[in-house]
Amino acid sequence: MLLINGGENKDLWRWDGTAWTIVPNETGPGSRMLGGAAYDTGRQTLIVYGGLLGGASSCPPDTWEWDGENWVRTGVPPPEACDHFLLAYDAARKNTVLFGGQDGGQNPTPGTWLWDGTRWERHEGPAPEHRYHYALAYDAARELVLLYGGTNDSGVLDDFWAWDGDAWKQIDADTPPARARARMAYDAARGAVLLFGGDSPLGKLNETWVWDGTEWLEIETATAPPPRTIHALAYDPVREKVVLFGGSGENRALLNDLWEWDGETWLEVKAGHWMPD
Repeated sequence: MLLINGGENKDLWRWDGTAWTIVPNETGPGSRMLGGAAYDTGRQTLIVYGGLLGGASSCPPDTWEWDGENWVRTGVPPPEACDHFLLAYDAARKNTVLFGGQDGGQNPTPGTWLWDGTRWERHEGPAPEHRYHYALAYDAARELVLLYGGTNDSGVLDDFWAWDGDAWKQIDADTPPARARARMAYDAARGAVLLFGGDSPLGKLNETWVWDGTEWLEIETATAPPPRTIHALAYDPVREKVVLFGGSGENRALLNDLWEWDGETWLEVKAGHWMPD
């Protein structure tokens, strides 16, 4: 199941592997973009935090939870970050990890925050250089939250980090070329982390990379989604495929195509008329 609370739209959609259906969202968070979302597998709850309302400059630092039927706005004191970050659920430690981002005044907010379902707690200690638009995913096979790339005042980055619940540690490995606005997802059927797309100094990318816990491998495929950034990427455990939706394409064109990764190749899915905008 893939849920999208889409950018400048308030719509919430469900993908069942065959068709998209819209989910009622009258009481949930308003339309927002560049915030974070993660699925808490322990509590079977979707976590949504921050983001720019309706694409505007206002950025409410609020935390929402959805149990599949009802939304709850928690009202707890939030992290400093308001947008330009990602979330990942750390199943081994049973908390959701937030790194970096910026506040409502567009000031950098360095640091690592953890959400346990009740409160946000800041973790003090060494961390990656502050950045935006990085890729973030939980690697279940190795019980680590992985962070790759992004951008800051230094430029586009290619460093690779792991969070083990106590500290960030840089991983010594040959990484994909520097990029920002890429996305990663853990592919449980293959026991590996998938990286797709992003922005490089040379333009938007449609490369497919896999991290197997030891090395990064670029996978050459006969077909692939067109180059893009800030797309949605998630693993479908029922069908054992990674699902990719939308994003920003060439010339910032908004995309609504749907693709699936089976471990060897990408296949575009024609979902019929009813697709999210």
